[in-house]
Amino acid sequence: MLSFHSNSEFITNRQNIHFALEELKNFKEDGFLTIPKINRWLLKYYGLYKYCKENWNNCSCVGELPCNHTLGSEEDKFRDFHESLEKVADLHKKEPYFQEQMLVFDTVCNDSQSLMQWLLHNEKLGVDDFLIFWIEWLEEDHTVKPFILDWSEIDMKFSAEEW
Repeated sequence: MLSFHSNSEFITNRQNIHFALEELKNFKEDGFLTIPKINRWLLKYYGLYKYCKENWNNCSCVGELPCNHTLGSEEDKFRDFHESLEKVADLHKKEPYFQEQMLVFDTVCNDSQSLMQWLLHNEKLGVDDFLIFWIEWLEEDHTVKPFILDWSEIDMKFSAEEW
């Protein structure tokens, strides 16, 4: 069921989206964002994210299906952007586990049976989450730059030291 909101609510939420993005740009220190600031931003704008998630497809020409008017709308892009940043923050939460497992790796790397056990234990997490980080996000200059489609002008990058 479509829900329609007043024009002033629509304008206010579009302004809030732009304000939230500007605030994120201003969080940079020496050109880098930090995970604590990303986490704070995600919490602060969770309500706006919920609004966008619930209303991104309003005014669709084809009922509940997306159309050209709703795909790529500010609400749609903010919803995707927020979810992408959540993925970055969630991956970073696994960092202590990765550090612990690298210590374990150092103790089992010369024993093929123990190494196989370690690989089996960490395969899913390594392939599903960490591989994309290593291949696509880690730059040669030791900058972590997650791929986030919408609002690429924000230049999302982190110091590799944080990872």
